[in-house]
Amino acid sequence: MTKAYSRFLAAFFCLFLGGLLVWHVLLPDRARSETENRTLAQRPELTWSALADGSFTKAAEDYFADQFPLRDGWTGVKARAELLLGKREFNNVYLCGDTLIAKVNPPLREEADRYALIQGLKDGTIDFIATDHAPHSREEKAKELNQAPSGMIGLETSLALALTRLYHTQKLDLPGVIRRMSTNPADILHLARGHMSLGAVADLVIFDPDEEWTIDPEQFASKARNTPFAGWKVKGKVKYTIARGEVIYQDERI
Repeated sequence: MTKAYSRFLAAFFCLFLGGLLVWHVLLPDRARSETENRTLAQRPELTWSALADGSFTKAAEDYFADQFPLRDGWTGVKARAELLLGKREFNNVYLCGDTLIAKVNPPLREEADRYALIQGLKDGTIDFIATDHAPHSREEKAKELNQAPSGMIGLETSLALALTRLYHTQKLDLPGVIRRMSTNPADILHLARGHMSLGAVADLVIFDPDEEWTIDPEQFASKARNTPFAGWKVKGKVKYTIARGEVIYQDERI
């Protein structure tokens, strides 16, 4: 093989990879929903002012974060996933009422993906359930699609939704839900938490797995109200939250 031919092959390979990259950026994944493709297609506008004030860099980072939703797997933290235990109507839908409450990053996926996440919890592929508690004001979420921030609050509803959608539907047993929301995350992150033993830090949640209640954002301890689950009837109520031996939350009805 001559040197010129080797250079030709190298140049052709580089052009091929470059073409794939440009094609991927310019043409969003058509297998996704129209709503998601519309979001992915909102490429940041390159202007001198955007480069000067740094806004283009931030917008580009957000855009490519949406393009590569599996980036979290590159952090080295075993197998993890963030679950939205929601209804069918939230899949690929950002609008909830008159605000973009359900706009999250990565975007909500197809119904088949939601079932695959639940299957991953059942077979052990996914080790724990987490919530990215992202409070935003109603005014922020009422902006247009490309301006409204991504994220919703989930801390105060995560246990009830997990119990309602996993435990009470026999997809996971109660110890399985508890492990995935306490013991497993602590073990993976090498934290001395998530278990009860003599001398361990007293971080505890006392809950009634069978108490039924209706999610009312106005009753949240958080100042934010951006949840798509308002009005949902769920089963499983936190009665006490104890951090380092101190009661920091108590159900008002106790």
